[in-house]
Amino acid sequence: DMRMFYGELNYRHNFSDKHYLDLTLSRSQWRMNNDNYYQDSTTHYDYITPSSYVYQYRPMHMRNNDWEAKLDYENEFSDKLKLQAGYEGEFSHENSPQESFADSSDFNGKNLVEDKTYFNRFIYDQDIHALYATMTSRFGKLGVQAGLRGEYWKVNTESYHYDQEHDASKRDPKFSKDNFQLFPSLFLSYSLSKSQEVQINYTRRLHRPWGGQLNSFRNTSDASIVSFGNPQLTPEYTNAFEMNYIKNWDNHTLSLSAYYRPTSDVMQEIRYNNSVDKQMYSTSENVANSLSTGLEMVLKDKLFRILDLTTTANLYYYKLDGFNYIIDGQTVTGKADDNFSWNARMMANMILPYAISLQLTGNYNSRQVVSQGYRKSNYSVDLGLRKTFLDKKYALALTVRDLLNSRSWNTITSGDGFTRDQKNWRSGRTVNLTFTYSFGTMKSKKPQKQQNQRQQNEGEDEQPMNGYGNDM
Repeated sequence: DMRMFYGELNYRHNFSDKHYLDLTLSRSQWRMNNDNYYQDSTTHYDYITPSSYVYQYRPMHMRNNDWEAKLDYENEFSDKLKLQAGYEGEFSHENSPQESFADSSDFNGKNLVEDKTYFNRFIYDQDIHALYATMTSRFGKLGVQAGLRGEYWKVNTESYHYDQEHDASKRDPKFSKDNFQLFPSLFLSYSLSKSQEVQINYTRRLHRPWGGQLNSFRNTSDASIVSFGNPQLTPEYTNAFEMNYIKNWDNHTLSLSAYYRPTSDVMQEIRYNNSVDKQMYSTSENVANSLSTGLEMVLKDKLFRILDLTTTANLYYYKLDGFNYIIDGQTVTGKADDNFSWNARMMANMILPYAISLQLTGNYNSRQVVSQGYRKSNYSVDLGLRKTFLDKKYALALTVRDLLNSRSWNTITSGDGFTRDQKNWRSGRTVNLTFTYSFGTMKSKKPQKQQNQRQQNEGEDEQPMNGYGNDM
């Protein structure tokens, strides 16, 4: 059960056609009540230990409030010189209580009793302030864009168990941390001819942990592994160096890119088998440094006036350094590993008679290195059909996500005393039918739903929340 509210206010002041100030203020709020049911059955193949069955009902009520402010200034002094500068601020608050009810008597949920052990309230506050300035200039065939962005990030987290929820004096202090970093960028382009260009780029990037990765609550919804977050997680940083070549024809465009991207404080999930209670655990750590370097090709083709094809292929070498941590009084290690991987994506857009358009998208990812193991190859296909009516004011769209029901992630990990073969998937094949009525000319951004997945390696498809999937 989900409800969302989104509002946006825009103000623009034009000093001239090429000199203006833009202000955007937005407010979003969403409330989601999840009814989560878990049925776990565990079979022991020693023929001695009896099988166990557990039924859990864990409702979670998520409340998220978000404010955003953005001020953009642009001044094009001439055809060869332009300044862009601005401020971005994001202020979010999330409050997510989770209750727990268990029934181990008959495995059908008819005798639910509140289980106070697994109650949790997670409160997550995040403030981000960013200032940026970019100067763009051109000297004959040479184009230069230099920029600098400064970001201040502050986060507070609170995680309460049942007794702390009802007695504030027992609560632990808020976990707080802040961080300020500078992110320079430089883009150089040189026109070889009207249809050819080469580029050399450098950018510094970051990837922050999302709220759930910072929650220390130990989640037991998956009977085979206990997962918990790490409040000590810090962002990971990447220095990206790229060299590009772009060639244009009348109906075709080719882009070739060579890149080198070292990353520090890589966030990945680690697993270990506790020597005391013999239970598997999973958490996130800034495990080590990584390196990704490779070649990427993007080819865009317009064929027969009705078909647009976009093909992307990425071949890269990925290396992850080894690590060694002490958690719960025991040492958790991961060996250094590397491999050559590749991924490909093709998107076809076709214009059919009667104002019907079709889109077909295919993805493939080869085997990839992760901490303590590897992820097997995977593929997926998505399909979309769209029909417009009455000067495109009305539209009917049918989308099928994961057409072949193949979008899954099979991960093999191993460590001291364990080898784990885990398969995660979400909803499988999903069909959506959408009707749209458009009026007026106002254009506005849409609120972005927060995502709990991340990309660990270059070109990797979306990843599941580890520890919340189904195991094989």
